[in-house]
Amino acid sequence: MAAPAASRMPPVVELVSFDSVTEFNKFLDEEISKLRGQLGEFLRRLEAAKAKAEVMAKIESFLAELARGQGGGELQGRQLQLGPISVIVNPTPKQELDALVATARSLQERIVTLEKIKKSLEPLQKMPSVDVKVEVLMENRIPTRVFLRI
Repeated sequence: MAAPAASRMPPVVELVSFDSVTEFNKFLDEEISKLRGQLGEFLRRLEAAKAKAEVMAKIESFLAELARGQGGGELQGRQLQLGPISVIVNPTPKQELDALVATARSLQERIVTLEKIKKSLEPLQKMPSVDVKVEVLMENRIPTRVFLRI
């Protein structure tokens, strides 16, 4: 991995003058204070990252054990198959994109199917006005059979 651009720059060299040892000590105190603040912030971020890593390790261990218990073998990367459903831990942008594209296609297909069904049933709108019960057998919220009860 390439080093950040800032680390490839030559060091900044400067000559700083102080009027007294007291002034120099004040400078050192300010630098120490500033660095302690930076260290404190860094340590807070480090603890947060450590806590997150520990949680991820526990979750991955649990999921790997679950995969073995389900007869699925090992956890494949960040994906686990539990019966008919996939569980993806921290999906990559590609995994998320693929799932969203598949869902959009499925929704579009359902819309087209429902529009075709609606168009096919238009002649029933011309039926004489009588008491008719309509029962519809559906699969996945898509009508497959219509029962007219007179």
